[in-house]
Amino acid sequence: MRATADPLRATGPSSVTTNAARGGTRAVPFAQEQAARAAFVAIAGGCVLAIAGLLRARSIPSTCVNVHRSDDASDAAIWAVSGVKELQEAPPVIGRDPDAHSLRRRMEALLRRGQEEICAAVEKCDGKATFRTDAWMRDDGGGGISKVLVDGAVWEKAGVNLSVVWGAMPQAALAAATEKAPEYIKKMKLKPGDRVPFFACGLSCVMHPRNPHCPTMHFNYRLFEINDKVWWFAGGTDITPAYLDEEDMRHFHGTYKKICDKYDARFYEKFKKWADEYFRIPHRGETRGLGGIFFDDLNDRDQDTLFKFCEECLLAVPGAYLPIIEKH
Repeated sequence: MRATADPLRATGPSSVTTNAARGGTRAVPFAQEQAARAAFVAIAGGCVLAIAGLLRARSIPSTCVNVHRSDDASDAAIWAVSGVKELQEAPPVIGRDPDAHSLRRRMEALLRRGQEEICAAVEKCDGKATFRTDAWMRDDGGGGISKVLVDGAVWEKAGVNLSVVWGAMPQAALAAATEKAPEYIKKMKLKPGDRVPFFACGLSCVMHPRNPHCPTMHFNYRLFEINDKVWWFAGGTDITPAYLDEEDMRHFHGTYKKICDKYDARFYEKFKKWADEYFRIPHRGETRGLGGIFFDDLNDRDQDTLFKFCEECLLAVPGAYLPIIEKH
């Protein structure tokens, strides 16, 4: 049965789509301010820096953004990230916070752990191809690790990409990144023209199997921090099958419902609906895929609780997805 927009009786998912992967670079002579803004907005939109690795090209990572954000965010898609250089090997820590117990360091460590564990599980399942790793650093602050698998036995292409960036951006970039920008700007007592310091780290993934009965999967988990009082988590995992298998969808959604219910009985319904709406294709009047969870601006409780929630969601990816792949 082909997947349609009709919701499943068991779980009710209705729509999701993955972010577009862009390859190559585009040299545009914008100022460094715009490049820094592009870097921040790219992560804010849930996209990957260095997604160009999907084409197996060693090039400056290009930025991509989710069009749901704003015109500012979509404009950032054509801005090259300046001052990026390739490394022979990733440093043990990309972020510069000296406190190993800080939220920034803990989040980077979690994302790197998730990247390694997910890639190892996918390689084992594929049985043929391995992930190629490229590390890069950004002169203006930050870096990342791109892992790309191409021409596997199971997956045609898969990318699992980490970005850790920081710097200062114009207030317009914050507005493109979060609907709560006016609230945050007021809380920080910023004047017009003041730049906004930021730290952002995220892990993004898109996987495309060869077999049409094996669904495409996407996830992104990220942290934004302006200062110790202005921060939020965002992310989600979603699935896009070409052919519908209700048992598969019950397994996938059931995995994330179980995690959500541990933290708040309202989380799953809220975040599933958010994913459905976030990835709807308005101009087509239709939905793609069978959903998942999505959340943004999540800072309504203490950092440790929300960190653990993100940790469980991220590390659940192999268990939620790979049994479906192995089945088909």
